Amino acid sequence: AHFTLRYRDQRTAVDLLVVGEHQAANAAAAAAAGLAAGLELDAIAAALSGATASSRWRMEVSTTDSGVTVVNDAYNANPESMAAGLRSAAAMAATGKRWAVIGAMAELGPVTTEAHEQAGKLAAELGYDAIVAVGSVGPDVVNGVALTSPGSNVGTVTPVADADAAIAVLTDQLQAGDLVFIKASRSTGLERVAQALLGEQVATS
Repeated sequence: AHFTLRYRDQRTAVDLLVVGEHQAANAAAAAAAGLAAGLELDAIAAALSGATASSRWRMEVSTTDSGVTVVNDAYNANPESMAAGLRSAAAMAATGKRWAVIGAMAELGPVTTEAHEQAGKLAAELGYDAIVAVGSVGPDVVNGVALTSPGSNVGTVTPVADADAAIAVLTDQLQAGDLVFIKASRSTGLERVAQALLGEQVATS
């Protein structure tokens, strides 16, 4: 994200290293804290422009040897971060198909079904060409895709049992120029999907 940070009569450019439009709001909140602590605006902008994510698997963007873009956002998930991640990946350039691999968002209690339906619905509305719905929430994601407005250009949706099944689907169908967005709570272990696609050693679940 690139934006202009303004405070009173001052303004300065910020170029974030972290990915996603939603990170601009996070950066603005950090800037407000810095200003309240007495820091100069230019110093704040420089610090924000050099900041990286505190943990791996947060909107990590990599490219496979075969030319597939992998957006690994599998560190954790809730409805808000799922929506932000889906929107961010949908805005990225891709010459091929755009894939969303959606797993469980944990600890949502009575809103679990609705939250995963909304994730599937949003992915379809954003124009993802293919959606892979992983695990026990797969049927909810599938149902969400079906909730999209009549006439929407809805891509394919494939429910699979686990991360290994998702890896099998992707490795069989991905082509150069495709983009894959991967998102779930840590308990789902979807970072293994990204690791497999990138040829890294896959951690055991």
